[in-house]
Amino acid sequence: MLHEFTINIPYKEIDQYTDTLNATGIYNLYYESPIEIIKVQNGYGYEEKEDQQVDLKIYASDLEVKNLPE
Repeated sequence: MLHEFTINIPYKEIDQYTDTLNATGIYNLYYESPIEIIKVQNGYGYEEKEDQQVDLKIYASDLEVKNLPE
């Protein structure tokens, strides 16, 4: 059975969390980068907002990872 977990973490720490989860065998992760659309000289661009929180979605199966929380 596939489980979905969501944790809210600081965006600037996302690499640390994903590396730790990858090391334990969990590779199915998803998050949206917090960005803001801005006007620039040639049109539009974006800025990443590293000081914001993001929801990290974790997808794992009972077969992939033992002892998943309920």
